[in-house]
Amino acid sequence: MDSSKNILTNYNFNLDNYINKMQDNPYIDELNHSIKKQQIDKLRKYFPDDCINHLSIDALMKINSSFTDSKLLLKFFNELNFNNSLSSNEKLSKINQKIKTLDNTVKKIKIKPTQLRISTMTMCGDLGNIINTSNLYKNFVAPKNCLSEPENKQSTNKYKKNYIGIIGCKADDLEPKGYFNKKKLANFFNSATLNILISDNKCINFKLFKNGKIQLTGVPSEELGLKSIDIVIDYIKQNNKSIVNDIEKLKLQTYKIVLINSDYDCGFMIHRDNLANILINKFNLSVNFDCENYPGVKLQYFYNTETNSNGICNCLKKCIGKGDGNSINNCKKITISTFQSGKIIITGGRTIEHINTAYNYFNQILENYYNEIVKSDTDDTKLIKNYKRQHFYIKKQNISNFDLYSSLINI
Repeated sequence: MDSSKNILTNYNFNLDNYINKMQDNPYIDELNHSIKKQQIDKLRKYFPDDCINHLSIDALMKINSSFTDSKLLLKFFNELNFNNSLSSNEKLSKINQKIKTLDNTVKKIKIKPTQLRISTMTMCGDLGNIINTSNLYKNFVAPKNCLSEPENKQSTNKYKKNYIGIIGCKADDLEPKGYFNKKKLANFFNSATLNILISDNKCINFKLFKNGKIQLTGVPSEELGLKSIDIVIDYIKQNNKSIVNDIEKLKLQTYKIVLINSDYDCGFMIHRDNLANILINKFNLSVNFDCENYPGVKLQYFYNTETNSNGICNCLKKCIGKGDGNSINNCKKITISTFQSGKIIITGGRTIEHINTAYNYFNQILENYYNEIVKSDTDDTKLIKNYKRQHFYIKKQNISNFDLYSSLINI
């Protein structure tokens, strides 16, 4: 797609939004007249005056935005086959008929978003046993062999590469034992919080409640979530010491995924104001965009298998969005946050079907309205120009092999 055409389409869209906001302005008629005059002046050398003065502003903008190249515009005019025998009304009719075909001749953009990436999950379950969280905390001993020895100061690997297990424990308002990524942990009464190192430098926050319920956050995948549950069950069995009443009944009774966080990249920069206007005015969706408080366009997509997947709650009673999305009055709310960079976050889903449906629905909107929402090259250039280069300085005495510097200069 020609970048100049994208810029003009974007400009026309912003102009429409501006005019809509100015409807109560007493000078709106003068503004419309001025805009129409500019559009007419661009086309006057191609179209007869007795026709062009009667074209609507929408028709003029349609022609201008479709043909940024004057040669293509001239070709469009020649295809009308005007002759002296045609009346003004006949010429005007031919122009309007030709304009209707423009939407079909415009090349459709095919966007290339990345695949969805599952960042984290939240899982809940039941171990079917009363848990003495105080005894669990009391008998926990932090492992001494889980920390790594960094090869250099820049290394971010805090733990040993192949170590897997429970490395931290906290209960009620007691001081944490072992290792946690956060320096300060919140107090949760009637529960114990375990920090489980599940893979290379990746930890799962595992909460055990006294009634046997469990909650896992920061889970990379369902498989690793189940693996961490097995680790906790095995640990309790090996170190029982009155942690549970009936060790034989200690097993995972039920579990479910209650939250999936995912993200992807749509492949182009987004004009957020235009996107928000399209979602609100053309799709009647629930959208929140206030760049001063949050940089993303937040869309609340309501999922329900019993209604058409248009992202709107069509139930008789407005849903709050905490259902499973499988019946009327039981919608599941999924949040889609879009950022200027083209990065998109989808949160709130409970199943892969939830987030995939939202992913496909939203990408279709991005594709259909690409010209209106793509952030133009000129805007990107401004961002680059406004970027201030940062300089970092290193003290010579901190460079261990500074003696090699002079030899490098001579190469």
